Amino acid sequence: MAIGVVSDSDFETEVNKVRSINPIGQVVDKTPLGRGNSLEVPDSLRKVIGETGAVDGRQEALALGRMFGISPSAASAYANGANSTTTYDTPNPGIKSVINKRKERISRRASKVLNASLDELANEDKLKDVKAIELSTIARNMASIVKDMEPEIEKGPSENGGPTFVLYAPQFTKEERYDVINLNE
Repeated sequence: MAIGVVSDSDFETEVNKVRSINPIGQVVDKTPLGRGNSLEVPDSLRKVIGETGAVDGRQEALALGRMFGISPSAASAYANGANSTTTYDTPNPGIKSVINKRKERISRRASKVLNASLDELANEDKLKDVKAIELSTIARNMASIVKDMEPEIEKGPSENGGPTFVLYAPQFTKEERYDVINLNE
């Protein structure tokens, strides 16, 4: 008997078996497509969390993210200027500019204090009243803050240290590799 070809009596027997079973159907919802119930974070909140992470530290950004139901990895990505963990290596220009502007403001304030403390160090009258070590400590701390708050300068392809030269050594081949024709003299 060929596949799928049955006699009428066999077919009726199978139909009666199916009719005797009382099937109960159940409607199953299709799995939703897309991102599901994930939180779409507004760009303004990304900027605030990113700025907090870059200036006040990771723990503050994580705490702020927790208040809004944002994962720690996403909060870290925002502090790096990215939209998400998948775009970590390509920062969002909007988020990155907010972070850089905030860092520049802090850097300018620290630079003013640094310059004032250096001016005080140069003033001989003030040196008599305040210890030089205290003033130099203030200057060093302010310089450290300025360095930490300076925005990172992204290097372009031409700023990789100059041209790259690749030299290949010639390959030495052995005589056995070549076909040899023996000639009689």
